[in-house]
Amino acid sequence: MRKEILLERIDLLKISLEAIFINQKLKNDIITINYLNNDLRNKSYSKIQRFSLIIAYIHNITKIIRENHITIVAKRIIENDKKIDRYLIKFSYIYFRNKKFYSNYKSLTIGQFQSASINRFAILTIYIISELSNNKGIYKLAKFLSE
Repeated sequence: MRKEILLERIDLLKISLEAIFINQKLKNDIITINYLNNDLRNKSYSKIQRFSLIIAYIHNITKIIRENHITIVAKRIIENDKKIDRYLIKFSYIYFRNKKFYSNYKSLTIGQFQSASINRFAILTIYIISELSNNKGIYKLAKFLSE
């Protein structure tokens, strides 16, 4: 059960990154994240091996976010109502477009409740991304992935 929760959080974080900032360099970085994600998903690891893979994932995700200045973009989105609305629309579009790809997170509810759930996770992930520039940002990312 724990592995599925981790994988769904990774999927939501990838959707958020795609919704915030899409360019060729980021797409290449997302391929790297997908590689780590597939390793986690498809192979059986001991707890120690899985822990080291999660550390590698957190390192790669923070490196991608810092190199592309995504925290600055995320903070601007959070501060502006119109930008947050556009972000939520993009996030929902990417989620539903890639529903089979992001197979770890399937909401069982329909209609308004599903939309509310998706929006809640969209806002949570963009908040975590915006906080990665702070001293406790990596801790918040690790906590998000482990809850």
